[in-house]
Amino acid sequence: MKFFKPSDIVTVPCSVSHITRTGSAFAVDENEESVYIPVRLVEQARIDIGDSLTCYCIDQSLDENQNDVSGSARYRVIRMRVEQRLNDVLPGSAASDALVGNRANDVEAKPPKAVTLEDARTCINDMFSKSRAWTITQIIVELRSFYPGMVVTDEMCARITSWIEKMHEIGTLASCKVAKSASDESPDVWYAAQHETFLDLINEIELED
Repeated sequence: MKFFKPSDIVTVPCSVSHITRTGSAFAVDENEESVYIPVRLVEQARIDIGDSLTCYCIDQSLDENQNDVSGSARYRVIRMRVEQRLNDVLPGSAASDALVGNRANDVEAKPPKAVTLEDARTCINDMFSKSRAWTITQIIVELRSFYPGMVVTDEMCARITSWIEKMHEIGTLASCKVAKSASDESPDVWYAAQHETFLDLINEIELED
């Protein structure tokens, strides 16, 4: 299938049943239908067996989608949201410990993992590899989307801001202040890997006479 409309997407609640050696995964819905999850989504969400998901999928059983069938899976995931991780509901720091009874039943679930500076740099470097500009606010929003289920702390937001400003200071990133009007006292500061990127940005702003 070369093209699909938003109306072609189906929402499938499911749980992860298998992680392959290549890094992709399979899940099953309430009707025991198989759901294929590509490697990229598995790595981004860091899912594991037993995690509950809401997946937005292409139904590969339809005639027009037969060329994209992944194994025997009926659905192929294009986007997903982690609803609950098995490790968060079972005692202990790992599901395997809880299942064999190595942990006490009253152990509290671990809090969500926090995004590290290394995680942030991986995401931000990928963002700036695209031909577009970003504000700090947009970078933080994109980072949270890139690592669903993880926490971006206020301290990490401040470190990211300092890192972006430092990259601009040493010439790695270009920046541009864009005011939407002559009376705009707080213009947005945009960052990009190339100066040429700002030409497209400026063309999108409606300037006053």
